Amino acid sequence: MKKFYYTLALLGLIASGYSKAQDYNTAFKKALYYASVNNLQNAQELFKQLAAQDKNKAIKIRALLNLGTIAERQQNYTQAIILFYD
Repeated sequence: MKKFYYTLALLGLIASGYSKAQDYNTAFKKALYYASVNNLQNAQELFKQLAAQDKNKAIKIRALLNLGTIAERQQNYTQAIILFYD
């Protein structure tokens, strides 16, 4: 019986991790969409949230690079350089 409960607990942990990954992917897609339609303020806000919340280095780097691209599009070149090379 304990094995059954351990299995359920493990499945719950796996599902919660999968759900979190889906949330990040959804947020990234939304931010990229905002950037593609020139809604840079909303895109910037989502990328900042992703960079601040996530402990996964790959997601944080992707968010910071996209923030650098947005800064470049806004002709804020100093901020873009900081974000690209930070």
